[in-house]
Amino acid sequence: MKKLYVGESRKELERLLGMDVKRLPCMDSAVLSLSWEEDLKGLYVIKTDTAQSIRQLAEQAELVEAEGEGLGRLKEKIVFWDQFLRKEKAAQKNSGFQELCSCLDSQSFTGVLLMDLRGSLKKPEAAGASSLLKDAEFKAPFVQWSAVDFPEGKPVFGNSICKGVLSLCRSIGLPAFTMTRTDVFFRQGEISFSAAVCQVGIGTLFSAEVLEGRIVELYGGYASAGTNGGNCAGQYRMVLMGEGRLVLSGSAIQSVWIKTAEALLEFDGNKISLTLKLGGSLCFSVLGDGFDPFSYGSESGEGLPFTNLELKYTIRDKKLEESKESCGMLALDGGKAVCRKGSFGAGFTFQQVSFLCHEQAEEPKQAGFCKITVPYGQKELPKSWYGLVFRMEMMQEVQLELLFAFGTAEGKEPLCVYAGARLKTFGTGGGFGITVAGLFRIGFQSICVTTGDSGAWQIRMKGLSVGMFRLSFPNAGCDIVLMSGKGEDQNPCNAWYAVYDNRKEACICRELR
Repeated sequence: MKKLYVGESRKELERLLGMDVKRLPCMDSAVLSLSWEEDLKGLYVIKTDTAQSIRQLAEQAELVEAEGEGLGRLKEKIVFWDQFLRKEKAAQKNSGFQELCSCLDSQSFTGVLLMDLRGSLKKPEAAGASSLLKDAEFKAPFVQWSAVDFPEGKPVFGNSICKGVLSLCRSIGLPAFTMTRTDVFFRQGEISFSAAVCQVGIGTLFSAEVLEGRIVELYGGYASAGTNGGNCAGQYRMVLMGEGRLVLSGSAIQSVWIKTAEALLEFDGNKISLTLKLGGSLCFSVLGDGFDPFSYGSESGEGLPFTNLELKYTIRDKKLEESKESCGMLALDGGKAVCRKGSFGAGFTFQQVSFLCHEQAEEPKQAGFCKITVPYGQKELPKSWYGLVFRMEMMQEVQLELLFAFGTAEGKEPLCVYAGARLKTFGTGGGFGITVAGLFRIGFQSICVTTGDSGAWQIRMKGLSVGMFRLSFPNAGCDIVLMSGKGEDQNPCNAWYAVYDNRKEACICRELR
């Protein structure tokens, strides 16, 4: 007696079943329907033995009754599903295929497998956005009826369990994203859960054109409004499938490495909203003449870590209504980054590196920054600008913050760069002066960033003045020069020396505390 029956024709399948394929349990329900179509070249597998698995029996031709090329196709299918599951695992996708395909290696499984059936959704809103899926075509690549008895050689489905998956036949493209896969898992004619793979096309980032790697691939599950409790008709919650690198054009940010992503894809009638939150690292360019104020980045993606870069897309009637980038909540983690050798960031010890952009202030001056001198040609920033703020502790509760900002004007003109500084105390202040204890006013006339003869970076704060009431001293100018040094413990620190009385240098060098 044969223990495995494999074939390709509906006629032979119905002979073995002793019934019309349409009469199989759950082939048609209120939610979905399945049918055997000759043009899809379906494959059937019937297993009656509990001593060996389908995989084991497929290698023993004497135990298999095969019709046509059925056995060869079964072996090909086993290889296909093995490779498919490995890819799913590598992408860390928690889908239902692992459980569904486990019957291939189960000795105790007895029942019927049908592969490559025609499938359709009668209630697409139960499996995903109705506006997307109502006209979509599906096929069922894998359907199983388990716990089937064979008392007289014919299957009895009295206590059998039917489960399988419907998969989208072709991609669904919209202006902001493409749904490349939708898998609808079902059990006993009811939908268990639905998952999808989407590719989001990012055309611009930080107001610069994305030249390479503009596709971000996401995977997630669907929840209807009745499940998630929201106001929309339903939503997908998605995560990043694989890291990627986006190369930008004409920006101080040379590339953006995407290492994490969370997406919320919401549907409400003919409106679709996609919110994408990205994390990863920013890799900056070295500006001309070796001027490297942005300090971070390498070809391997070891840049400045960031989180909370938000992109929003609104689609209505399958047309892009709005595309918005939000950097106002972008957070940096300079503590986990290594500055390039010879860069500004490597020349000093900073307590914090933060992000500032046009969303927080229309121009740097509104944020309290005054322009400083640097060895690079500066230009007026465009409306959309972005920058790094380096914060250095001068003394207790007194900080010096330096801003290096950039932007690309419309028409793809050369990169615009700005450098500014502000003094702060107790979280307040701005420009080149601060008030201490509500009594003393400390300020500088100007600040410039230079590199010394040895190539080391220096911050020269010119024209120190201290004021109280209407008095101001010293009368002669005094400059403070900040530089990189070593502390008493020989660890890197920020040091300083003073230049006073018009060109006389102080014979002191102190560690900033």
